[in-house]
Formats: sequence, C-alpha cells, structure tokens
Amino acid sequence: TNGAYPPGNLVESGNKLYGMAQYGSIFNMGNIFSIDTNGKSFKALLDFGDSTLIGNNPYGSLTLSGGTLYGTTSVLNGAGMLFSIDTNGSGAKELYDFSNSIGKYPCSQLLVSGSTIYGMTNEGGIKNRGTIFSIKTNGSGQTTLFEFDSTTGEYPNGALILVGSSIYGMTVKGGENNNGVIFSIDTSGTGFNVLYDFDSINGQYPYGSLTISGNILYGMTEGGGKYSDGTVFGFKDSAITVSINKLKGSLDAITLFPNPNNGKFIIQSYVNNGGPLSVEVFNMLGEKIYSSAVKTSSMQVDLYNASNGIYLYRMLTETGNLVSTGKFIIQK
Repeated sequence: TNGAYPPGNLVESGNKLYGMAQYGSIFNMGNIFSIDTNGKSFKALLDFGDSTLIGNNPYGSLTLSGGTLYGTTSVLNGAGMLFSIDTNGSGAKELYDFSNSIGKYPCSQLLVSGSTIYGMTNEGGIKNRGTIFSIKTNGSGQTTLFEFDSTTGEYPNGALILVGSSIYGMTVKGGENNNGVIFSIDTSGTGFNVLYDFDSINGQYPYGSLTISGNILYGMTEGGGKYSDGTVFGFKDSAITVSINKLKGSLDAITLFPNPNNGKFIIQSYVNNGGPLSVEVFNMLGEKIYSSAVKTSSMQVDLYNASNGIYLYRMLTETGNLVSTGKFIIQK
C-alpha cells in the first residue's frame, strides 16, 4: 500500500530522507516518498499512475538540487521519462520523454551541475547499447553526448562523477574483454576515453556507482576476481590526478567562514568570470543537500538543520565547470 521494491539510494536533506518505490502504492506503479530520519512521518509525495506525471515505475535514485528532486522512470512509451518535483510534493514536471534514437531506459542517478543535468540510458542509440545525455534543468536543450558500442562499452549503469570538466562512469559489459569498462568524457561530449577494460582477474561486470577519494576511483564488480564472485577495486589514472591538481590550484577562489560552524556560514567569492556562478554542498555520501545561485560576492548559507559532520562545497560556472572546491565542518 505504501510502495514496493524501492530501487537506488536515499537522498538526505535536514531530517528528511527521500526515495522511490518502483511498484506498489495506489496504482501499483510506484511512488516518490519522504520519511523522517527517525522512521516517522512517512509520506507519499507522488503516486505514479495518476494524471500528474505520465511515466510510471521509477528507476534509479533521486538527485536533490536546491529544493528540487530529479529522477527518472523506466516506463513511458517503452523508453522512460525524466521528471522533477519539489521536496514538498508540489510542482511535479515531466521534463523529457526518451526514445530509442536518443536512448531508452534511463538507468543512472542523475548528476546535476549548475543548470545542467547529466545521465545515462541503459539501451538505445545507434548501436542500442546505451547513451550519455545532458539536458537543462527546465527540460530544454537535450543533447546526446555519446552513444556506446561493443568497443567503448555496453549498458552503462550507476551514477556519474564530475571532476572539473570531466565525467567518469562505468558500463556493465563491452570493451576489449566484454567485461565492462571505466570511461571518462568531457561535459561538452568530446574526448571520450576508455580508461580501463575489466578482465576476469581484476573483476568483471562492474555494477553500481563509482566513488572518488583523493585521486582514486573506487567501485565493485559482480564477477571475476580470485574466487569469481566479484571484487572491490581502486583505480588511479593520470587524468584524474591532473584534474584534482587543477582543483587544488583554485581553492583560493572563495572563502568560507566560520569553519567549523553550526550550519550557518558566509561564502565570500573572489571569482569574476563574467558569468553566473552557483554553489553546491554535498554530504560525505556524495548527496547534494544544497544548491544556490551566487548573486553577490558575499552570501549567507543556512544549513542549521543539517547533521554534524564534514561537508564538501564547490562553486560552478553556468556551464558546469568547476572553479573552486573545499570542505567545512558542522559542529553544534
């Protein structure tokens, strides 16, 4: 009655958790829900199958940017849909309907950077092996950045990671050994590279999402390894090191104070690139908990409801390029 078979990850904001159920709820087509971190106040924000959103059977994970949740469904005209909804359950919008030519069955947790959304489809494209796409947060400007094939990887999955202007991800199959790959691509859609071809020794069929710590990407495979039962791997590449070093060189672009703080702090910007900027804050799980346009050189941020811990912040240009990043501590 309140949903069944929840896929993907939960998104945390303050004392609320947000997620999706793929089936069940009123119309047995899944829902979007919220629940307090203490397990109370469960609420179905939207039941798929009514007239609010045409798509149904959501898949993957929600992504939070500001006060808006973004996600995808696996069903709509046989290809899937991208949607947005406010965290209070209002303002649900159908942003884009997928089709075979541009990619179908969106499968990854969406990456929101500035006013641009990046994601992947599990199938579709010229070779029907999946695509990487970008689209504006208002639903305009859809672009197919890359179409996979048996050489570059097949059936991408998991979340994309943004480092500077480079996006990193994985495919389940394809590549030199047909065991999946780690890849990178520029946010413009140029410079696609297969960084690593998995084999049965170091793991095969990577599944889930990459995570980055320092200059190393970490992940898991479903098969391969010494016992043929999967592996946990770390991958270091010179391109990642270069990107990280570029970020370190720009840390003086903004100042955040006080640090540590109680969740209320000031961000002072010294960047003047002639275009709009935005600031994003992530918890240590990589979940975005705050996003806002930078309207003045000195802005106040209120995250008083956030839990104690270490948080990451970054400043982006309108096109999603990273100009500064850092860490701060909330300590009440």
